[in-house]
Amino acid sequence: MKGRISKSVIVNECLDGVVSAQKQYEEMSGGDWVCWAPEYFITSCLAQSLNQMNGSKYVTIENGAYDALDYAGAVGKGRLHRDIRSSGRFDLLLWWAKGDPRAVIEVKNRVFNKTQYESDLKRITAVLKRKKQESSMEFGAFVFYSATDDSSTKNSYDILERRIQTIESNTKEIVGEDFCATLFTNDIEIEDESGWFAGCILVEHT
Repeated sequence: MKGRISKSVIVNECLDGVVSAQKQYEEMSGGDWVCWAPEYFITSCLAQSLNQMNGSKYVTIENGAYDALDYAGAVGKGRLHRDIRSSGRFDLLLWWAKGDPRAVIEVKNRVFNKTQYESDLKRITAVLKRKKQESSMEFGAFVFYSATDDSSTKNSYDILERRIQTIESNTKEIVGEDFCATLFTNDIEIEDESGWFAGCILVEHT
């Protein structure tokens, strides 16, 4: 099936990819959650989920950042912003069917603190700012997994519910007024005294 894939479909597939990673790892490990697995396991599951979307696209893993910007027509003249980390790699790169990069997707496991996503969100906004009139980059996404146990004063559901609110608030502050950042999550899953959820922060120009 050909055609442009909507951002809402992409967000749903991102969440489904994290959920798939959780379920697969729990099954193969005999009950462990994916928070104990390497981050690249989630990245791989996410890439497979995106690849299975109906519509025209390409997906690459660990794509060189500078090369991605070059393909997107976003290098141009002048020094690249340090937040781009142009000598590094993007966890995932979603491409338009015509062969130009469409979105940068960064992935993180065991998210609970602002320091774990601040640099990735700044990287995404720096990429989207770069030559935005010429660049094929349309949006970015930060996809993550978060889990916790009950504390002595709060149950895991309440902890995760508060964490979602904090991440949402921090995200808007990090990306600034030039961007719209929307947090999407699946339902919080509770098992005994522990809970987890999958999250996807969609970052777009305002």
